[in-house]
Amino acid sequence: MSWMDFFPLKSIRLAYATTAFGWCCLACAPAYAVEKTEDKAREPGLYAGMKEGLRLQTQDKHYIFKFGGRVQIDSHSYDYPTDTLWEAEQQHRHLFDVRRARLELAVTLSEYYQAKLTAEFANNVELKDAYINLRYFPAMEIRTGQFIYPFATESPTSSKFNEFAESSTIGSAVGSGRDRGLMLHGGSKNYGYTYQFAVMNGAPENTPDNNGGLDLAARFVLNPTEIVEDEWNVWYGASYSRGKQQALDGDALTLKTESKSGHAFFKAELAEDTPYLRKRIAADVTAVNGPTMLKAEYYSAAYEFSKSVKLQGYYLIASYFLTGEQRAVKNGLFDRQLVNDVYDPAGTGTGAWELAARYSVFYADQKFFEQDGLYSGWEPLDPAKNVNAGYTWILGVNWYPDTLARFMFDWIRTYAAKDELAGGLSGVRSVKSIKSESTLLLRVQLEF
Repeated sequence: MSWMDFFPLKSIRLAYATTAFGWCCLACAPAYAVEKTEDKAREPGLYAGMKEGLRLQTQDKHYIFKFGGRVQIDSHSYDYPTDTLWEAEQQHRHLFDVRRARLELAVTLSEYYQAKLTAEFANNVELKDAYINLRYFPAMEIRTGQFIYPFATESPTSSKFNEFAESSTIGSAVGSGRDRGLMLHGGSKNYGYTYQFAVMNGAPENTPDNNGGLDLAARFVLNPTEIVEDEWNVWYGASYSRGKQQALDGDALTLKTESKSGHAFFKAELAEDTPYLRKRIAADVTAVNGPTMLKAEYYSAAYEFSKSVKLQGYYLIASYFLTGEQRAVKNGLFDRQLVNDVYDPAGTGTGAWELAARYSVFYADQKFFEQDGLYSGWEPLDPAKNVNAGYTWILGVNWYPDTLARFMFDWIRTYAAKDELAGGLSGVRSVKSIKSESTLLLRVQLEF
């Protein structure tokens, strides 16, 4: 039994209470109001510029229209040992991929109202972001629509800014992408802390509510009050979410490789219409000192059927800028990277060069391999095609010619465990592992 079980309110009541609480806070928080500017002379005219995309804005910045997008082109080369986990006909060797091709429009109206629309064109045309944000008070903003689910750091960080081309295995399995709901967010006056509290459908993006309740999600980040040079600046983050789920046709709990090969270490398919409760936690810490950056994040997800099972894991990242830049971090998330010496073929600029490494581990509950391990009628997973543990090494080189372009070189080595991990991450015994996949992933990225 968890602390949430002592509360009699249903999730729908909590949703209404959260909405009412947000509006009350907006009416009762004049101390945090955006500074009024009615007394200031507003200069007429519309101005254009290129700052993180094409901008059209008024002189007072009360009306801003920003047009932008990104294109990411990937090249993959794969190598497999003879005793790999996957059959030969399932193995890719070389391929090119348009990973993302997005267009977005972000607007600010009368300084208090913001909206964003983002569409993806890489494979099928899909809606990504579609939300309205009310910013009467920076300490208590309200966002509603389809937006990134406030959980952990890998999903909320834009793919434009992540250190590596793809997320960790455990982060992809446990994290959330976009969902529809309502969120209160903001921070203290000096942004020593920021928070997000949301009620969400608990369904994938572009999917109507497909379960009997709403997700509750919260994220809190403790930020350094100021960035001090030649000292370690540290961000601490914690996330929690809880909500009822109902499996759709084809739903599965999946742990995929970090190379975008389509292979899975582990795939637990769920019977259609199976109800379950999903509870997730994540904790992260990021430390930056000049060109050096260290980051760690832990995930744990419990899925309660008639029996409870877990997926858990963590990753560690270290990076260093050879050209002296400091890694950009905002509210615990990677942000747009500045470049000290922009590359110019006709000049002497070199751009920014970064070395990075990531080690990630995942672990799946052994009950997935047991008869009736999740619910009555559950078929155990085939251990010849699924493993309950593994780890991945990535070594990366990133080149930023300027703030709008990036070239990424990731070498990925994947290992699958052939023996179970006794007691999960807290009680690892001797594990025989085999190399399952080696990948060289090259990405060219351009923003506009």
